[in-house]
Formats: sequence, C-alpha cells, structure tokens
Amino acid sequence: MISAIDKQRVVSALRAVLNLFVRKWRQLHPGVELSKLCTYLAENNLQWIPEGNRPHFQYWLDKLDAHLLALTEDFSLDPYTPDQLQDILSGSLLFIQLRDEPEKTLTADDAVSVCSARIDYIEKRFPQRPVRSRFFKLGLPLEDCESIENRKDELLILFLEASAWPTWSDDKQIQYLFQLAEIVIQLREIRPRKGRPAQFLELLVAWLSGDSPTQMAADAGISKFSEDPTEISLWIEDVCRYRLPWGVNSLTAFLQSYAVELGGSLPEICAHFTSMFKYGLIDPIAVRLISRVDQDRELAIILARACPYNLDRLSRVPAWFKKLSKDDLLALGMDETLVKRTIELQAAYVARQITKEKQTLSIQLPFSDRASTGGLGIGDRVLIIPRSDQQSSSFELWTPKGKLLGAFSFLDRSIPDWWKCLDLVISEISDARMSHDGKPLLVVRTLEV
Repeated sequence: MISAIDKQRVVSALRAVLNLFVRKWRQLHPGVELSKLCTYLAENNLQWIPEGNRPHFQYWLDKLDAHLLALTEDFSLDPYTPDQLQDILSGSLLFIQLRDEPEKTLTADDAVSVCSARIDYIEKRFPQRPVRSRFFKLGLPLEDCESIENRKDELLILFLEASAWPTWSDDKQIQYLFQLAEIVIQLREIRPRKGRPAQFLELLVAWLSGDSPTQMAADAGISKFSEDPTEISLWIEDVCRYRLPWGVNSLTAFLQSYAVELGGSLPEICAHFTSMFKYGLIDPIAVRLISRVDQDRELAIILARACPYNLDRLSRVPAWFKKLSKDDLLALGMDETLVKRTIELQAAYVARQITKEKQTLSIQLPFSDRASTGGLGIGDRVLIIPRSDQQSSSFELWTPKGKLLGAFSFLDRSIPDWWKCLDLVISEISDARMSHDGKPLLVVRTLEV
C-alpha cells in the first residue's frame, strides 16, 4: 500500500488493517482494554461497530483472515502459539514500522494479540488441517473458500469429466468452459465490480470461439451489452484475461490438492483451462502456439487445426511450427499475405531458440499456491533479476508490469554471468504443472539474445 504519494512512503498493508480496527475500537470504546476487542474478534462479533459500518470492516476482516491463514500454513504453524507468531513477524515491515509508530496507536504486542484472535477464530471455524491447507491453495477469502469446500466433490467430478476433452465437439468444450466460468464468477473475490452481465453467455462463447471485439460488437445479442468494441475489449481484459484465469487457477490448485488426498490427479487438460480463458482459445495446441505467433488467435487456430499432434504430444508442437515451409502453409489454404506473416513470425521464433552462440537455461520454480504465481501461463514473459547483494545464487522473479512474485536461490550453482545483462536475456514461462503435493510449479526458460 502507498500512503501519502507525494512523500512516497510505503506502508505495511497488515499494519494499515490492524490500525483500522484498533483506532475504531478506541474511538467507540475509549478506556476499554484492547483484550475485549480481541475477544470479539475471536468470536467474529462485530456488534461493537455501528451496523452501517459493518460491511466495510467485514471486508477487511476477510482480507486479514486470508493473510493469516496463508501465514500459518506457509510456516506450518499447527498448532501455532503467539510466541511463534511474534517471531515470524519480528522481521516484517509491520514490526519495523511499529518501532517508529509516531502516534503509538498500535504496538507490536497489540498486533500479535489481534492477529492471534483471528487465527483462533479461523482454527475454531475450520478445525481440520487438510481443509485449511486447501483454503491456503485457493488464496481467496474464507467465504469463497468455504463455498468451494462445500462443493468439492461435485467440482472434482466436473474436472474429472474433462478427461474426455479430445472427444468433445467445439460446442461441448465451450459449454464446459462456460460452466466453469459460471462457478468462478459467483465467487465474491472474482465477481466483476459491475456484476455479471445478462449477456455473459454470449460474450464468453464469442470470446472462446475466436471472435474479435469488433465482431462481438456487431452481434445482435452482445450489442445489448455494448456496441462499442473498446468497451467490450475492456470487459474481456478484466473478466476473461484477469478474473476468470485467477479464479480457475485457484480452483484447479484446490481440486488437484483434493484429488491427491484421494490418491488421484486431475486430467492433464485442466492445466490449460487458465490459458484458454486468457487467450480465448479452446484448443491446447493453439494455446501452445499463441505466444509464437504474436498473440494472433486466428493464426494460432488455423495452425492448430493442421498440427498432427494431440494433447499427449504437446511438447512436439514448437518443433513442428519451426519446421513449417512456405509450401506447407500454402497447402493449408493461407493466402500469400498470411503466409508471409507466418514465415516472419516463425523466423522471429527460431531466432529466439537455442543456437551454439547463445546460452539457455530452464529453471523450475515452486509456488505455495496459484494466487502467488500472478496468474502466469505458458508463453507469458517474465523478468529474472539477480540479487544485488552478496548472495550470488539468489534472484527475484518479476512480471513485466512490475509485480514481484518471489525470491529464489540456486542450491548448487551461482547465477549465470549472462543473466546479469538484463537487456540481453529473454525469459518466459515454458511450462506450468502441479507438483505431487498439489502445489504449482512454473518452468521459466531463459535465453541469451
């Protein structure tokens, strides 16, 4: 969080939320010990707040609960103690700033007490550790987590049905993805700010069918939503490229974890659902090609239909694309203009591939849950930045938009020298999969240019 932008002061988000509750308590109940507030919080009792303000405070309690659940699971605090919590928070931005708290509204002991109260509430409400572990993988507010938990068997059956994906028609595949979208869009955290439009089905079907915003705006049904391609593009960016991939990512991680508990696993196609929503494609081969043809959906679809490989041999798709000749493309019915563009894109792709003069390195990075991956999928670009301190084996992973996804270290080697010239390295996600314990793994391929 940024406070006082003109001063560029970064404020701990946890501190801001805790201060919100403590200030309100002292404003409404001056002279009453903070321990009473902790009692109320442990009971999830907001009666001490005027009724009109409760939704606002409940919203921030949900955010706090999700953070604390992640904290206890990430550090395997089961059972936890306040002393353990204090040790973990001692090096956090929260504690660093509390030491210099000018108003002394909140002390370190206060922060631990309030957090402990909410952890008590979480563990009382969800006493089973496997349930909390699955919630952690979801990375959503507890209300959404509980909704999914209550339907987990039904949802697992739905995901297992996707094992028949290659045998389904395009219409059935789109209807299946729409069914997933309907489930995800109902989650409070994922729901668009303006709600679910009446034309949700028409919009999503058109997007997954490969239609452009201009084509969608001309559709009789979708035009009731908007006749403006720009407005439709903004909706696609918000819902199809951000909210749905986020929700489906979380749901996939949750169900993979549950399937592993039951001694099974999700069908391989499930790992591609996120990218299908993001790119508006239903063919996993087209998904694999989209980053190689400059995000041209129409071209990716044309090439995918001609590709001789299926879901079981996706790893061979890039090599097939690289070997396509002009005659091959003409045989697909492409006109000269499209053939020329494809050859140019192919050349650009080949130029990025391994050569004797250029170095490459693929690394597999573990994440605690889908939310922590930032919604990245196959083909997405990332930035790998070596740490500037003395830890020569450590580096950070960033998105191109400037979001830090985590810090990692090599266990058996130092940072490659060629990584240190950031403008001479291309890094992208080459694979996304689940580990045996249901946690996401991203494979990042780095190439010297």
